[in-house]
Amino acid sequence: MKTHTFFGIQKKVFNAFERSEFDEVLKLIDEAEIELPKRREKYCFWRACAFARMGEKEKAISVLQEALSLDVWWNPNTLMRDKDLSSLHEEDEFQLIIQRCQSILETQELKEALFVPFGNEHAKTGIFSIHWRGSNIEDFAPFWLEENDYLIGFPQSSQSYASNSYCWDNHEKAIAEVKDSVEKFYEQYEFDNFIVAGTSQGGKLSIELALDKKYTNVKGFIAVIPAIENITTFESLIVNANKPNLKGCIITGDQDPFYEKTMELVEIFKQNGIECSIFVTEGLGHFFPDNFSQQLKKAVDFINKGEFNGNQV
Repeated sequence: MKTHTFFGIQKKVFNAFERSEFDEVLKLIDEAEIELPKRREKYCFWRACAFARMGEKEKAISVLQEALSLDVWWNPNTLMRDKDLSSLHEEDEFQLIIQRCQSILETQELKEALFVPFGNEHAKTGIFSIHWRGSNIEDFAPFWLEENDYLIGFPQSSQSYASNSYCWDNHEKAIAEVKDSVEKFYEQYEFDNFIVAGTSQGGKLSIELALDKKYTNVKGFIAVIPAIENITTFESLIVNANKPNLKGCIITGDQDPFYEKTMELVEIFKQNGIECSIFVTEGLGHFFPDNFSQQLKKAVDFINKGEFNGNQV
């Protein structure tokens, strides 16, 4: 699947964006187009963002228009919320692109829900990891696979978000699909320790899954930058869970938009006798920390053995 190739290129592109080195960004995108010709939805979007940041509005819009003509589309929310494209908001052609993408989104039918395991099939620890909004297994899995210490199962939603990306926006359908996949994963393999995990929208779902009374085999959860908005809903789940042996670990950053709600949630866990540890990376927004593989190992050790080096609450 060339997962690590895409993962590596994306990381280089994002780093160049952070340094505002747009000539380097465009060079990397040209390389991506050769290496990953089927990932047009990614490299065209990056190229449009680069041109927009460089003040080349016409070029940015032209890139998006050409991609649309080739049946590539993006979620309207992504187009409107990405800061790199903010200079295009007042352009009529850009608004037409958004309208076209909205029309495509509204006509999308549900795709087949997927489930793919990666890693060490003989591992004693199994991790069920739920992707974030606007992703897929191919792009999401590499974040978790730098080490081969675990067997990690990745579900993929049936709900379309954009070209080649999916979301869990319909909560009822999301819960049904996730439960179906987690049961298949646990039945197929034998684990001494079973952990549910996820990132952003998937992180929120992983906490819900861990608190479900049905899943007595779940030892803990690892939620990465969980998209926590409604604390009341979680408070009710925690109070009714009756899982005193459950352990959780949250990995986040102090610049994440959900940071304050996340800290409130950690306190509620504490008040209800559930151990929840937290790693806070200073300056990190809504993304994986650079040392995620190390933090993941520490989170697993905390859940499995009670060992922890972080900000325990």
